[in-house]
Amino acid sequence: MRRFTSRSVLFPAGLILLCTACEAAPSSAVGWGGTIDTLPNGSIMVVNPVSSGLWGEGEGWTVTEELRIGSLDGEGAEVFGEIADLEVDALDRIWVLERQARELRLYGPEGEHIRTVGREGSGPGEFNAPNGLVWSEDGTLWVVDPRNARFSFFDTTGAYLGSQPRGSRSFGLAWDGLLLPGRDVMETDFVFEDDRNFPVWVSYDSTGTAYDSIRAPAFEVETFVFRGDRFTAIMPVPFAPGLSLQLLPNRTVWRGMTDSYRFVQTTLAGDTILIFEQARRPQPVTSEDRKRVLRDLSERMGSTDFDVSRIPDDKPLFEYFFFDELDHMWVRVVPEDPAEDAHLFDVFDPLGRYLGQVRTPTRISLRDPVFREGKLYTVTTDDLEVQYVVRLRIERETGR
Repeated sequence: MRRFTSRSVLFPAGLILLCTACEAAPSSAVGWGGTIDTLPNGSIMVVNPVSSGLWGEGEGWTVTEELRIGSLDGEGAEVFGEIADLEVDALDRIWVLERQARELRLYGPEGEHIRTVGREGSGPGEFNAPNGLVWSEDGTLWVVDPRNARFSFFDTTGAYLGSQPRGSRSFGLAWDGLLLPGRDVMETDFVFEDDRNFPVWVSYDSTGTAYDSIRAPAFEVETFVFRGDRFTAIMPVPFAPGLSLQLLPNRTVWRGMTDSYRFVQTTLAGDTILIFEQARRPQPVTSEDRKRVLRDLSERMGSTDFDVSRIPDDKPLFEYFFFDELDHMWVRVVPEDPAEDAHLFDVFDPLGRYLGQVRTPTRISLRDPVFREGKLYTVTTDDLEVQYVVRLRIERETGR
């Protein structure tokens, strides 16, 4: 889910821009081999060419690492146990929420540790398994603290300002929500119907009282279940398709099924705004892939009793997507070599046209990295699963 201040509003202004583009070039754009059409329901359909994007030979973006915070050995603020989230302020200082230590750490633009805020507990300014950071419109930093059932507020010096109740009872590794005007919050929650949990987006006021809910797109993940004498282990079926979803601050939703290279933007009510797609052929699941994932499942679940026929013959076409500060969609491509460190992304412009590919020098471990003025802030992990905070510089030579 997107942060409140990290993405501009596309709707309805963006819809006007899209329709204007369609009137100017209903079937194609200059220098681009795809098509843009207006469908009978008023939504926009973009079909991208398979083999090329808007970036020509020698064009495109380069991403380089310019800052890394963290250490394999040592103690104190230079070592991370489990990073839940990070944010960046107007002074380019980096705020890191450390879930394991239950504290909020502030680092300067050059990576120097400035101060640590909070500690484990349930008192004012203390945390219990926090899982999210978000800036409000007035420049207050919110810390999402599900086990304490509250949001805690801090100013840009790290001073504790107060808290408000959290109405949702959902609790994941990452916070799925966004801030609304004032101190209202929209979060993902679940309703139980017909022996199944269905996701809903619920709006809460500053007292934690729900006043609106909308059913979210639902998808049932394929899983292997192993029931032992003392525990039940559940793991996703390797290479099975999934649903990637982004709820934006303008209250529109992007979604895409990972076995289909098609992305759809809708209103919360389900009205389609924009669709773009590209014909892609999936990579086959090789025998080596099967051996590797079955070995991993056996080690994790302590069993070899799996119905291997449920593993698909093809890999997903992508893993997830996110947006940068200029409204480009970055789509994480499934690599041919699962062991490669660099991540490869397809990049699309705000109209849904394919630009080309970008390779990052490090793994991007946050599904919702922070973009600010041509820089990408995220968490990365090395081969030993040690975490680091990194700042990457994006050189956009084409100007797109």
